[in-house]
Amino acid sequence: MEWHLTKNELPKENVYVLIHIPSEPWVARTSTVFYDVAKVVKGISEEEREKLDDSNPRKTTYCFGDVFGNNLVPYQWETFGPATYFGQEVVAWAYIDEFKGEK
Repeated sequence: MEWHLTKNELPKENVYVLIHIPSEPWVARTSTVFYDVAKVVKGISEEEREKLDDSNPRKTTYCFGDVFGNNLVPYQWETFGPATYFGQEVVAWAYIDEFKGEK
């Protein structure tokens, strides 16, 4: 299994991958390593939002994955269940079974 750093590249959208989080974010930091299965959902940055025309609804509508609030990068991670992760919480990801999102 080959790991990819999120600071260098992201997987294709709508492809579930194994993600690595340094410690489980919603527990009192009891574990030192945490893995989950998730897909990346891309949003827009504040700079991209500023460049939008005022008539564009995305100018004033914030979506999952956008840089907003505690999410510091223009993407977030969505799991099969109710868990989601801010983009910066995941440090690395790997394709499951070398699928690589190809069909």
